Amino acid sequence: MAASADAGRRSNDEFIVRALPMMHGTSTARDDRPLAAEVVFPDGAGLSPERALARLHAGRHELRRALQQWPVLCVRLGAAHRALTGPGREGYAGGEHLELHKIFTQPKLREARCTDGVVREYDPQLCILNTGKVDGASGPEAVQWHTDDTYCDEPARFTSLLARAVPVEGRGSTHIQCMHDAFDTLAVQTQERLRHLSAEHVQIQPGHVREFFGRWPAASASAAAGEAAVAEIPAPFVHSNDLESQHITATHPLIRAHPQTGREALYLNLDRMVSVLGLDTTRTCSSSEAGAKEGDDDTSEAGLSLLSDLQRHADEHSAIRRYTHRWQRGDYLIWDNASVQHKAAGKETVHDGDERLFWQLLAVGTRPLTRTQWEEEQQEQQEQEKLQQ
Repeated sequence: MAASADAGRRSNDEFIVRALPMMHGTSTARDDRPLAAEVVFPDGAGLSPERALARLHAGRHELRRALQQWPVLCVRLGAAHRALTGPGREGYAGGEHLELHKIFTQPKLREARCTDGVVREYDPQLCILNTGKVDGASGPEAVQWHTDDTYCDEPARFTSLLARAVPVEGRGSTHIQCMHDAFDTLAVQTQERLRHLSAEHVQIQPGHVREFFGRWPAASASAAAGEAAVAEIPAPFVHSNDLESQHITATHPLIRAHPQTGREALYLNLDRMVSVLGLDTTRTCSSSEAGAKEGDDDTSEAGLSLLSDLQRHADEHSAIRRYTHRWQRGDYLIWDNASVQHKAAGKETVHDGDERLFWQLLAVGTRPLTRTQWEEEQQEQQEQEKLQQ
């Protein structure tokens, strides 16, 4: 299937891939290319789901190349999505939604590694996200910038959402920002310090950490709040009321190299991070750029301050590319967790009676590496390839 391409468009007889505008229109970042693209069908209005999947499968290599060029990709399925089967009680076991996801990547089961050595899978129903304001739902919860699945040793490379029901008039959008730009816009000396630091990620943050970051829900020291937190953990995962014994900490670099290109990005998730390793070896940093200062007595709080400052830098820096996805029913949106953060628009953007229902899947990923580790791995692969020749 021959395809033509330019800087913002790829096309063939089956579908068209074209760039989407960024939130702020232009950027002064090093890389000013659009962050997102969409896949549309020329005759999409009357396209059956079987034909849509067949076209996407036939063009899967082109689509995967597009996902390398744009870290955010939206397939506009339109009415064809209605006949897709997806996650019921069987969860990830089948359905055309799973086949759609496989066109781009390999699905990953949600799981939690526990200190008793058991790996517990989540309830499959967790891949159904009801974030509207109907049937008792209170609207979007993930309204602050984050990256998915970071509490795992090998976090999900991609996340995808299939919009089954969305509010009208563009309400309940999803925002996405480029973390390569967040790294590029740091001072060079700050970049170098951060390359030597890593952070610990957990599935369930202690209350005082969530309180420090101002993350929802607000932390409470009461026993009732602790019991409520346990109640929200999937049933197969809970085996005692001691949250400290429930999970194993994952450690990832603050600056990760992209698995394919090696390009560096800030790797942050204030929903899962609990501490920074290596602060005792750093020199004085500007608080506006890198948080903690040498000689802080409380390295734990200094680490949290560092993380908070880095996230604020990403949030506020005008040079960072951002994209706002205004959902249409039938959108299949997939993004690269090694390159971007995302968040839902605030609860106030979803009105009473609005539906906002998604099917979500994750994709298999690899252990986040520093640039040095990535280069070493690339060198090893090249040597192995030479030996095999």
